[in-house]
Formats: sequence, C-alpha cells, structure tokens
Amino acid sequence: MSFYGGCQDARKLLIVDDDPIAIQVIGQIVADLGTVRFALSGMRALELIEQERPDLILLDDRMPGMDGIHFCRTVRGMPDMDSVPVIFITSQSDDERELACFDAGAADFILKPPKAHIVRARVRTHLKFKAMADELHDLAYIDALTGVRNRRYFDDVFPQACALAVRHGQPFSVLMIDVDHFKAYNDRHGHPQGDRCLAAVAGCAFDALPRQGDVLARYGGEEFVVALPGTDAAGAVTVAQRIVERVAACPVPLADGTGHGEPVTVSIGVATHAPGDGVLATDPQALLRRADEALYDAKRAGRNTVRLTAARS
Repeated sequence: MSFYGGCQDARKLLIVDDDPIAIQVIGQIVADLGTVRFALSGMRALELIEQERPDLILLDDRMPGMDGIHFCRTVRGMPDMDSVPVIFITSQSDDERELACFDAGAADFILKPPKAHIVRARVRTHLKFKAMADELHDLAYIDALTGVRNRRYFDDVFPQACALAVRHGQPFSVLMIDVDHFKAYNDRHGHPQGDRCLAAVAGCAFDALPRQGDVLARYGGEEFVVALPGTDAAGAVTVAQRIVERVAACPVPLADGTGHGEPVTVSIGVATHAPGDGVLATDPQALLRRADEALYDAKRAGRNTVRLTAARS
C-alpha cells in the first residue's frame, strides 16, 4: 500500500521492516523523496515488488522468517532488480556481517537509530545513481523502434526469471507473438508504415500486460515475446487473448497522418511451466521452443488467434 503519498519526481521507495514503529520513523524521514510503500515481512515485500518495481529499498537487517540477507539475494535474482539499491538498516556494524550483506547485494548501510540527515543524504545519493543506471540500461536494452525491451535484454533476464520460478515453485508462462502477414503489409505500404505497425502492436501488447513484473520484448523482425512470471496456463491464455483483441481493435495510423490503414492482427503461441515440471530447471529454452510450436499452430489455425501447449516434465 502507499504510505505518506508521493512527490513530484515519482521515485518509488520500499521500506521493509517487521517493526511498524521503525517503518513510521523512516517513512516520515523520506516521505518527500518519493512515493513510499512498506512491507512488514520479506515475503510481503516480494509480492509488492512483483506488482511494481521500486527505485530503492530500505531494508531491516534482522527480520523473522526471511532475514535481510536472504531477501536481498532473492531480490537480486529478479528481473529488473539488479540495479535497484538496497540500503540495510542495522544495529550491528561488525565487518563480517557487513561483508555478508555486500556479498548479498547491499548498496549501503544505515546504523540504528537512524539519523534523519544521514538517511536523506544516502537515499538521495542512491536515487541519483539509480537514475543514471536507468539511462544506461535504456540505451542498452530498449528497442529503438518500438520502445519495448530488446532481444538482448530478454536473453539476459529470461534465465534468471526461470531460475526464480523453479526456486519458489511458481508457474511461469511465455507468449510468442507474430504479426500476421507482415511481409505483405510492408510490401503494400512501405517500411515507414511497417515501422508504425510494429510500434502500434508493441503498444497494444504492453498495455495488455497485467503486472509490472511481466516482460515484453521485441524478439526479432515482426516477432515479440512475453515472459509472465507466476502466471499459469489459464492466466497466460487470458493475457494472450487480450493482446489479440486489442491489436485487432486498434487500426494503425497512416504515416502521412491522413487516417488509418487496414486492420492488423497477431497470432500468439503460449507455453507454460507448472511447478514440479523439470524442463525449466534443465533447459529454459525448451519453453521458448514450445511457445514457438504453439505459435505455428495458431498460424495453421487461421491466424488472429491463440494456441496453448504445456511444457513437458
């Protein structure tokens, strides 16, 4: 939930502590530095991160259940979380403990009881570093034509996301999306209009994703891929059908601004890993291959449709 509202720069801060008093103290200190959310346990914090990626985490070192080190290691394995600074708030400052925290992915430490000017200075500094990292990240991982993630990004994060799903016993689904008859569309309208078509399809697909943790990437040419962590087969088919419907209902504006061109459709193949299946742990690429097989089934079925295949154990 949100706590103390937001601010003009819309940076997102997450406070994780099992002590509500400590959360209130830290929350008041950083209230004007971003939109603040809080969690009373590591597991609840992971749920919030799945819903919305924070820009910075303030983390209690010692918590029951999942302690700070375990939580930090888990966060570092999540897509889009490698550059998010985690600041430990701790009552211990011995070298061995600090080294263990840094090894888990800590960015900094704040000693208890927290001093407001120290907390604010360190949060501001790490938010600046995060903003610079985001700019570099976008240069390397954003597809310039469509504005969504590129193939390089997907190839980097996909194995991590698969490993996380296996570790936590969660389902994991993949969508392979292909624009129907795109070569013919390009030949009729020219490459500038083809580019507008791809950008429009990417926008429709992105808008159809239910959670921030879902990943859409341009996979190559007129093909896109979606990773849906924590999503079972039924949920993945629902998302895929939503994408198909939104693309079909959204005519692509003509490049000359005179109106809209012919309708565009997509075909989507869906593959799902269920908890207990062995394929994701041993060969994550098998899930992509099965989604690709399902995509061809969708095309053989007449296009503008969705087909599902489940991953084999």
